[in-house]
Amino acid sequence: MGGQGSGHGAVEAWDEPLSGTAQMLRVGAIDARIAWTTGDGLTRPAVRGKSVRMVSVSRRDLTIAIVSAMATTALVTVAFAQSPSKAVMHSTVFEWGGFKAEPTQTGARRECFDARTATLDRFAAHVTTLNPGEAPHPGHRHPEEELMIVKEGTLEAVQNDKTFRVGPGGMIFEASNEYHSVRNVGKTQAVYYVIKWVPPGLDTRRAE
Repeated sequence: MGGQGSGHGAVEAWDEPLSGTAQMLRVGAIDARIAWTTGDGLTRPAVRGKSVRMVSVSRRDLTIAIVSAMATTALVTVAFAQSPSKAVMHSTVFEWGGFKAEPTQTGARRECFDARTATLDRFAAHVTTLNPGEAPHPGHRHPEEELMIVKEGTLEAVQNDKTFRVGPGGMIFEASNEYHSVRNVGKTQAVYYVIKWVPPGLDTRRAE
């Protein structure tokens, strides 16, 4: 049988099996291993074959630690279970009549879809209707790429330092983090599709 130091110094592990009860508490990546005996009243480390540092832990402290760990695990489990997760979208047909128009300050907006796919974290589309002279929002940049398809009317598209006019059937591609804006420069409403996608791992926080 090996010797035992005093206080909180290094302790030589005992050679024979422990006669007491060993408890293991795992919190995150930390293992706290505590052993005690009730026969001879000595506290012995639960690690054999090497010196270890003894830490005095009462049964009350151990009970509190276990209860706290269990409560934390339960809260994390509940939070994970309650976090929303969009279903993967499979092959689908979307009819124009199924897009409900919601009024906005500049015209209207029709939501088409917003879902995950087998290869994308997010794939979304909506239809914007702009009144003459209106823009949906100030010019900006964003990490996700975007495609606009003009259905009706005439849009002025600004991309970085260039300006274009785009009519029915035209397409506008906005690259990642490149400045862009659109405005209805016609005398009638402009209607266009907006399609955007987010690949796995893309940080979608806007640059500005």
